[in-house]
Amino acid sequence: MIPGMEGGRGGPPDKPIIDPSQGPSWDRAQDLFRGRNPPSGTSTWIAFLEGTAGQDSQLLGRALGDRQVVMISVVLTELLSDPALSSGVAETLSEIPMIELEPAYWQRAGLLRSKVLSMRKARLGDALIAQNCIDRGIALLTRDNDFRAFSDAAQLNLVP
Repeated sequence: MIPGMEGGRGGPPDKPIIDPSQGPSWDRAQDLFRGRNPPSGTSTWIAFLEGTAGQDSQLLGRALGDRQVVMISVVLTELLSDPALSSGVAETLSEIPMIELEPAYWQRAGLLRSKVLSMRKARLGDALIAQNCIDRGIALLTRDNDFRAFSDAAQLNLVP
């Protein structure tokens, strides 16, 4: 368990949910994250903080344990918007290193969202999160299926 995340919206599942020897999802995650910090989407953070089982929660927990996590600013904003979030958890989340925005990020995010909107719905927050990962060439750890549209439109790598 990471400091400040004990109890009440704060703590990973106690037992491993996946085993590294159990197949392609773990292998794919390892390949995509090798030597990089895996950012996680809001849905994965919420599941982790609530102790909800899942491959993404397990991968986030491992990355946190290895201190190999970076935060996406939009994800932090969404997490801190929860009135039930304890101040200790909010403080701990705020201490996670942030991914910096690249020049012209906002323009690329707008164009990405426009591309996806031509095919289906695309929430602004999702477009901002996706563009952040695309700019850095890193995968997004998420359980939110809405990101598949960004994967199709712009080769966003998703795990699991």
